[in-house]
Amino acid sequence: MKIKKFTFSLLFTTTAMLLVGCSSSQYVMDSDYDVHGKFKEYRSFAFMSNSYSGNGDYEEQIVKNTLFKRLVSMGYRYDEVSPDLLVSCKFFYQETRMVGFEQSNLSHWLKYEAGGQEQQNPKHKNYYKQKVNLPADSYTIFLVDAKTNRMIWKGYSGQPEPWSHEQQLVASITRVMDDYAVVAY
Repeated sequence: MKIKKFTFSLLFTTTAMLLVGCSSSQYVMDSDYDVHGKFKEYRSFAFMSNSYSGNGDYEEQIVKNTLFKRLVSMGYRYDEVSPDLLVSCKFFYQETRMVGFEQSNLSHWLKYEAGGQEQQNPKHKNYYKQKVNLPADSYTIFLVDAKTNRMIWKGYSGQPEPWSHEQQLVASITRVMDDYAVVAY
């Protein structure tokens, strides 16, 4: 009897691993930044007008609320009149391809490479382009320098299955924003 249970458990585990390993879409999460961003100077933010066109109202509210709470908790103040950063989000309901960059994470770059130190370490100057395939039901968060209109950071995430609950989307946005660890205190 114990051998049958063990054999069944082994067969079930192997089958589950094969199904997960062979699925065409995997969970994707990453972020990219512009080395010309003035990350330590940004103190305020606002949402881009019409930045959520094409997104559902439900997702729009979840994203705005989550990003608002996150940025305020990081010391940024909300300022519609004269923001330093403009925040936008775009959902993709079909599979999407985009270009990303292979970079050190933003916190590491700010600590060790920003401010001219990258000149001393030339291997980090070359950020290689990489193709990113986002599954359906993915999103990208954009942070744009309001003065230059230059995108300084983007974080993106996608998963093989649509979010079945609001808390999954909130948790996903929170994980993506963990890559933008620049506080404004």
